[in-house]
Amino acid sequence: MAAGKKEQQRLIRHRAAGQKLVSQKLVGQKLIKSKIRLIALDLDGTTLDREGNLTRENRLALEEAAGKGIYVVVASGRALSTLPKEVMELACVSYAITSNGAAICSMPDQVLLRRYLIPGEAVDRVVALADAYFAEYTGGQRLNYEVFVDGTAYAQADYVADAMKFGGTENEKKYVLESRRPVEDIHAFIRQHRRELDSMDLIIHDPEKKELMWELLKQQVPGIYITSSVPRLLEISGKECGKWSGIRHLLEILGLSPEEVITFGDARNDLDMIQGAGIGVAMSNAHPALKENADYITDSNDESGVARALRELGII
Repeated sequence: MAAGKKEQQRLIRHRAAGQKLVSQKLVGQKLIKSKIRLIALDLDGTTLDREGNLTRENRLALEEAAGKGIYVVVASGRALSTLPKEVMELACVSYAITSNGAAICSMPDQVLLRRYLIPGEAVDRVVALADAYFAEYTGGQRLNYEVFVDGTAYAQADYVADAMKFGGTENEKKYVLESRRPVEDIHAFIRQHRRELDSMDLIIHDPEKKELMWELLKQQVPGIYITSSVPRLLEISGKECGKWSGIRHLLEILGLSPEEVITFGDARNDLDMIQGAGIGVAMSNAHPALKENADYITDSNDESGVARALRELGII
């Protein structure tokens, strides 16, 4: 968050030490309720509960916001084809920013407004470095990839069949099986589509090794944007991407300013939009970096924190 913004804002409420932190901020020393024109929402860990469902409270709050003329925008690391059906069917959603900003579609007609691809040379370099690094520290084990082409997610067939055999949880197994299309040779698939990738995920369960890989790719592969939404994934897109980049594009289309935006998130791939928006909201279950940079900390995704913040901040 910019220094000027921090100076302008202060936290005015928190619970006692050891309890869940729920904080508010002042914007220019008061909440300007009427200025918010666009709500941008991460899904997993934010708008959806731990089971991946949209709570009734959040649905009603978003429908109420849309009824007041506020744009409701999904901003997800997911590919378009993997967005939950109940989210896709929400009449109140105007736009979807997917694959961490690699694609933007109007909703519900799914008309593509913008798309960024990873340069083919960058794809080649990422795979070469990642395979060599992963093989070295695992003694030759295979690194699993997820790749996204035109809004559809693909992965190695045996990983799709049972992600738990590769270190995944029961919930991850279910999500991967439902959302990824299996291919027999993911490396061959990547080579074939190397200039068509919206984004790609490296599946690395060791947190320390993931951070080292992040730094290695950052230093040695130009032309890419790197982020992470969940502990096991290192997510790569073209350098123009990021959720806030997608939101800025919509602001240009709609004639709005960043000050008219409120964003909600929980993970590191939400940080840029939390910092960029007029009001950035972190969930109580958010990564520490988001809480440090947020203007407001709401309840968890299991407690309909999105709805609570929209009501407490006077947006609806």
